[in-house]
Amino acid sequence: MIDFTGAYFANLSLLEQQNLIYYLNSNWQLKCHRLDVAVDDYSRKLFPVGQMIAAFLKGDNFGFQVIDDSYLDIIDNLLVGTLGIGSRRSQLFIRIYTKHLKFVRWEAELKQREAQKLFDTLSDLTNTTSSSKLHLKDAQIALAHAAFSYIDFRDKSDSISPKNATKARTNQLFFWRSFKQMLFSSLENQTTSNLEVKRLSENA
Repeated sequence: MIDFTGAYFANLSLLEQQNLIYYLNSNWQLKCHRLDVAVDDYSRKLFPVGQMIAAFLKGDNFGFQVIDDSYLDIIDNLLVGTLGIGSRRSQLFIRIYTKHLKFVRWEAELKQREAQKLFDTLSDLTNTTSSSKLHLKDAQIALAHAAFSYIDFRDKSDSISPKNATKARTNQLFFWRSFKQMLFSSLENQTTSNLEVKRLSENA
């Protein structure tokens, strides 16, 4: 087993991280068992935590079944503490928490199939471009998709059986759609002054 810590990857640029992934994947075709993605919000106002909790309490959630807000508080409209989304034993677990009160971090722990999927995507991106012309924006978007696209919030109120409602027959809630549009638009335009996407750690 090869274990790369978050501290090690934090000292690498995204280009260096991708080159390392490509090197490992092309030489040994490694299996990635866990990969963490973090998005840091220095404005501390980006993530719609209150609306996410409200939607969950109404049952309008997809991709996870439990949340843990035991250590969460919202003071002056700013998140303080930690919100856990999903199970630590699932293929994706999300924590939203304050980091020394300077920023809010969205941290997605990808495991098994989800980790391998992102690992292969990042390796393929490196393989299709020369290192000097690597599309870092594509890598950022891939990381953001991995962190935010697994869970969803949709209106189940019109469903005959809300528990059996599917994404195809429900509409995405406005707050979640607006949040994701803003997030990915920022990445597309590379205007991420308050947003920093980075991979924390990888176990292969």
